[in-house]
Amino acid sequence: MMSRSELTEDLFQQVLINPALQPKVARLQIVSGFATASMADRHMEQLSDLKAKVSIELIVGMTKQCGIERAQHMAFCQLAERGAYGLDFSCRYVVNNKPVHAKAYLWSTNRGSPVVAFSGSANYTQRAFGNAQTENMVSTACSSVRTLYEAVMRDTVDCLEKKAVSRYLIPTETRRIRGIPRTKEIPDETVALSLLTRTGKIHEKAGLNWGQRKGRDKNQAYIPVPSNIVKKKFFPPRGEPFIVMTDDEDSFIFVVAQDGDKALHTKESNALLGEYIRTRMGLQSGQRVTLEHLKKYGRTNVSFTKIDDETYLMDFSS
Repeated sequence: MMSRSELTEDLFQQVLINPALQPKVARLQIVSGFATASMADRHMEQLSDLKAKVSIELIVGMTKQCGIERAQHMAFCQLAERGAYGLDFSCRYVVNNKPVHAKAYLWSTNRGSPVVAFSGSANYTQRAFGNAQTENMVSTACSSVRTLYEAVMRDTVDCLEKKAVSRYLIPTETRRIRGIPRTKEIPDETVALSLLTRTGKIHEKAGLNWGQRKGRDKNQAYIPVPSNIVKKKFFPPRGEPFIVMTDDEDSFIFVVAQDGDKALHTKESNALLGEYIRTRMGLQSGQRVTLEHLKKYGRTNVSFTKIDDETYLMDFSS
């Protein structure tokens, strides 16, 4: 077991990755005041890339007091239901007794023997485990974290129990742009991304029609991001996952991709975005999108409203 020491640098590697590489480690139990599904997705992807067969059991502690954003909840459910990256993931919310603001991480073997534990200031979010702010974590007694986890567990409900958690869900957006006439100025925290070329034509083998090539899934698609939006750093850095809630209350995990950060697509498969857009427009799966389709639907762009660093609202309403 590691000796007690303070950690302030490279917390993602030291707290969330290195312990998983030790022999027989197979389980991570987390108590975190706040957490994001994009963090869980990023973490699970890296564990999978390292062939670390670890189950993650997350408890979000501040749900009773602060609620849980609908987009985050839906994304947590998707991760739990589909066994993302071949790993087991569960998420529970504290809904009884006092809210829990603690942040603690316990690694153990597949037989439940504790290996190493950490506690400190870092929530299970990309902001906390990134470079945006300074956090402090310390290796600590496994027994104390296990006691905390087991005590908190009694006051939780599984994220998949929809009726039990519905009262704690809060709207994802701070304000919608739906209903605002398109002639009005778009708010500062919102950008409109065109689905057309600079000359007003449809992309033939790019954008929504990226998959219209031999050997590709014809639903593959991305949303172009112009250079002026890239320069504003409106979206997270390339490859860093973020949650997108749609105006019709669907939820996806997105990433910025391609050279020059010029594209947005759904992270698990870029065909998910193309299939979603085609369904919204009433087209068949894999159908080539034309300019006439977009005009008939009533939109040639998609609007994104930034809610926070890891959550956005995508509006494709007609």
